Amino acid sequence: MFEGVLPGQAFQYLNQLLSNGPGLPKQQGYVVGLRLQTDELLRHAKFVADAQAAGDIAGVKRHAEHVYNLIAGSRDPKFGDLNGDGHAQNPGDGFGLLQNGEQAGYIKATSDAAVAAENATDATAAVKAHSEHVRICAENMKGWAAEAHDLALQLAQATDPTTVKDQAARLATLGQWINRGDDANGDGEIAPVPGEGGGIVAYEHAQFMAGFGLFPFKAGMAPGQDIVFVIYPVR
Repeated sequence: MFEGVLPGQAFQYLNQLLSNGPGLPKQQGYVVGLRLQTDELLRHAKFVADAQAAGDIAGVKRHAEHVYNLIAGSRDPKFGDLNGDGHAQNPGDGFGLLQNGEQAGYIKATSDAAVAAENATDATAAVKAHSEHVRICAENMKGWAAEAHDLALQLAQATDPTTVKDQAARLATLGQWINRGDDANGDGEIAPVPGEGGGIVAYEHAQFMAGFGLFPFKAGMAPGQDIVFVIYPVR
């Protein structure tokens, strides 16, 4: 367990990021949901590429539907049975990565909470610095997710796996970038800078905002698993 004392005005927004984001299907922080949903997105983007390589057009369409619905969210007008098999399938929780109807989606919700914490009158230097990092990562993810959203819609309606090789490969790449980021400058690191940081970097820097930058981590551990944040605002 980790305990810390946080500035009172910024606390409510850090709490939304790390512990309890309003409007979510279950209680969790926005950035925690972002991390979990992008993990799932990457899995299904890879399934699309695998199905294309195997010549399995039904698999391409099914997993492309999964990717689209996860990104778009349940309030998106096209959300649902995109491949025409009679089943609307979604491996996500319905909140979406992108804004959909009255739902902000995880990317915007994460960015908005981080910016609100930065703008709080008692925001610390760490809150301000790492909030900007989270915002930059969210902006990167927004662009990649919008492209993946459109590609997934195309792939969900494909008719021949041989004609969508490039699209399937691109979707897998975008899934990787949305989840982890892209080492755009080839320096061996994915930094919270334009064109690089993705969901994992945003998740890390949201924790840095609250001073939870270092903690035991086991390979294969899910975000938040075996980790309890106990954070108290300054009164």
